[in-house]
Amino acid sequence: IEVGEVLFYFQLKINSIQKNVALVSLYSPPDQQLLHISSGLVWSSEPQDNHLLKVIDVKTILSVVTMVPY
Repeated sequence: IEVGEVLFYFQLKINSIQKNVALVSLYSPPDQQLLHISSGLVWSSEPQDNHLLKVIDVKTILSVVTMVPY
């Protein structure tokens, strides 16, 4: 599972097939120690300042979460 911030939604035509996609800025992997001591409840990640961008099919988005700055 990867966490990212959707920057844009758009459509692409690939081989005459219209695809709904999103440009996503990925976050770092979670802090493993915090993830472990919270029994998988707290997923603490950092934004990567648009260094890790990825275009994904919108159908692969599993959920919407909030990333609270601290």
